[in-house]
Formats: sequence, C-alpha cells, structure tokens
Amino acid sequence: MTLIRTMLVYLWAGIVMVGALPYLAVKNRRKKKIGETAVLKELNPLVAKFAGSLLRIGGCQVNVIGKENIPKNQAVVFVANHQSNFDIPVLVSFIEETKAFIVKEELHKIPIFDVWIRGIGCVYIARGEGRKALESILTAAGKVKEGLCMTIFPEGTRSIDGTLGEFKPGALKIAAKANAPIVPIAINGTKDCMPKGKKMIYAKPITLTILPAISIEEVKANDTKTLAQRIKSDIESALKQ
Repeated sequence: MTLIRTMLVYLWAGIVMVGALPYLAVKNRRKKKIGETAVLKELNPLVAKFAGSLLRIGGCQVNVIGKENIPKNQAVVFVANHQSNFDIPVLVSFIEETKAFIVKEELHKIPIFDVWIRGIGCVYIARGEGRKALESILTAAGKVKEGLCMTIFPEGTRSIDGTLGEFKPGALKIAAKANAPIVPIAINGTKDCMPKGKKMIYAKPITLTILPAISIEEVKANDTKTLAQRIKSDIESALKQ
C-alpha cells in the first residue's frame, strides 16, 4: 500500500505541475497588469487544493492548532521548523493566507520546479550573509509590504530525526524591514510521512501548531539573533507537548 500511495502522489504531482504550466504562464503575464500579490491571491485557492490533494493521496491526516493566532488583514512572516518536503504542502493547504516561501538557491536548477517557485511568488536566497542574500531579503520584504505573507525555514535544511537545528537569524530581517509581525509555527510528524533522504511516502499523522504572533513592536525592539533564539525555544516547546 505504501508503494502504491507513493507512486500515486508522484504521478499526480507530475501531471498537475506539468499540465498547469500554460495556466501559470497566463497568470505571470497578468502580474504586469494587476500586480503580483493580486494574481497570487487568485492562485492561492487552487494551489492550496493541489497541496491538499497530495496530502490526501499520501494518507497524511493533519491536525491544526492555533489558527486564531494569525493576525487578520495584514501580511506576516511565518517562521517554521523544517522536517520534510511535506512541510510545504501542509503549510500551503492548511494556512489560508496567501503566502510564498524563501527557498534555497539550488532549486533554481530544476526546470519545472523553477517555473512553479517563481510562479507562486517564492524568493531564492543564497546561503551566507553576502550581497546576494541581502538582495533576496529586500525582495522578500518588498513582497510583504505589498501584502504577501512570506514563509521561512530558518534551519535552512530538513531535520533527520525532528531535532531542531540552528535557527539562522539572517532571513528574519525580512520582518524587520517589512514592519511585519512574525508567526512561529511548529510542524510535527512530516518527518515520518516523508523522511529526509527517502522517496517513500507513509500515512502518518501530522500536527501543525500556530503559535502566538510576535508583534511589530517586539520585532523592532529585538535583534535577529535574539528573535531566532526566542522562536526556536517556542517551537521546541510546542514540539514537546
């Protein structure tokens, strides 16, 4: 059953991602007319349905806690731990706000992924603190100012066993430069659905815990290292519960 489930997920993902390329091209042209954020809000329900279908086919049931902690009517920066490639479908499907992701630059090399990544507003970021990374942070902050939520995985890579890695503070500058609240998110169980380094998909439960937001005032009052430590501690506590 696990093998069949895995094959169906990959088959369905391939069909949709390739089949939707002409539609994405049309939407990309519309960005010049009505703006990127407006187009992404149009795309959001369809992308969420696609993400949800992958989870259903994979047999992964998601329990969501704390949706009321997401501030209303304003763009925020979501900061989550990273256990699996399934983290993104979970966040896309179960957080209704229109959002994009900060993604590692290496994914640019995968042609179809690259079209999708750009099409749904994601921003590539180079590793380190160099000029290219700063440019990416400023680009992402600009999108947040225009009303698009941005999602960050500050560990920079997936965890093998669920243990939190170091939270790199650099990308948290997006919130400070965009004057946006930060919403920490704890994702637990995706490592069992699709472990790092594995291709198989297993039907396992997932818990998505949305923690209380860190206000704009708190973001401004603290440096990014302090914020990173606080967010890591909050997420770690949620994962233990």
